Amino acid sequence: MCRFFFILTQNLNMSIPHFILTLLLLGNLSFHYYSQISAISIIYFCLFYKFICIDREYFLIYNSIIDNINVNVNCFFKSVCRHRRCPKTKKAGVIFLMKSGTVFDIKEFAVHDGPGVRQTVFFKGCPLRCQWCHNPEGLSSKPQLMFSHNSCTGCGKCRLACPLTGPKDIPAPVYPSDCTACGACVEACPLGLRRITGKKMTSKELVNAIRENGDYYAALEGGVTFSGGEPLMQGEFLLEVLEQIPDLHTAIETSAYAPANLFRAVTDRLSFVMMDVKLMDPALHRRYTGVDNRMILENLTRLCRGKKEFVVRIPLIPGVNNTEENLEQTAAFLSGSACLLRVELLPYHQTAGAKYRMAGMEYRPEFDTSARLQIPQHIFEKYKIRSVVL
Repeated sequence: MCRFFFILTQNLNMSIPHFILTLLLLGNLSFHYYSQISAISIIYFCLFYKFICIDREYFLIYNSIIDNINVNVNCFFKSVCRHRRCPKTKKAGVIFLMKSGTVFDIKEFAVHDGPGVRQTVFFKGCPLRCQWCHNPEGLSSKPQLMFSHNSCTGCGKCRLACPLTGPKDIPAPVYPSDCTACGACVEACPLGLRRITGKKMTSKELVNAIRENGDYYAALEGGVTFSGGEPLMQGEFLLEVLEQIPDLHTAIETSAYAPANLFRAVTDRLSFVMMDVKLMDPALHRRYTGVDNRMILENLTRLCRGKKEFVVRIPLIPGVNNTEENLEQTAAFLSGSACLLRVELLPYHQTAGAKYRMAGMEYRPEFDTSARLQIPQHIFEKYKIRSVVL
């Protein structure tokens, strides 16, 4: 190990004491991402030290780290990085690879996703599998093919373009089981019935997209809302985006299925929180969403005891969670929360399964989708909680 460090320091043209001081410094930094740098990250930094450059794929951290350590960072980095200065500011600093995430839509002029008129950014990927989910394209974390079957003429051009299928004597288009979402069939379709949903973006690229109309939404007393999928599934990416837009009103729509430290880190940086609450009973929650609700209720408890304004959203599903027993338990849990603005009730819509076939999936919920939906709104009135039906 000592010989490894010696070879590494020689390669970096750094003295061994200088190298050790660099490791100690980096090991004690606690960035705004609320995570400690791992040993492998430190090695990557050292290996990259000789080749640091500035472009849109990198993030420059300057004097904001001074408050986090007990040494004169400014003088130290001027020494360490005297030949690695930002071409715009001429300041020395440490450059880190930007995180990237996958976004499947950015909706403009949203009026039900937080205060005012807003942009809503839909993150791809969700750990839950709610049987009533109406955004199946948001479940997988990877880009995927969406195909509109109804207008297809069966010309076969998509299959000819696909590197996985080639010419086939099958009249109807199919989804290759190992589709890589390369997009070849999208360009080949003469009717434009195919598209790839999900785009990889760096935090800077997403911030640029948000800021493009940011002033307009701010004038309408709005901002940007992060939804999904589940945005906390890409928590580090979300934190990096939030770091770059502290001046905007930010909100999240989340299931809160995330570790407590991540949930705290994200919500502390947000202006507003909208949290989904499906079911209070753990067994029923596992049955209809695929996951336990322990983490969710722990994070909801933190919201109820905190000082951040929030809204609880309940998707009302016939025969699943619209029972008086479930809503009574929910209202009792929320009772007394000073920062709860209201409960929003979202009745199940029978078109929820419309996009599943487009994504090559089947929509087979265990509940009766045609059942009449009862909305016992009086339960929340009993607990003096304001509720609205959207």
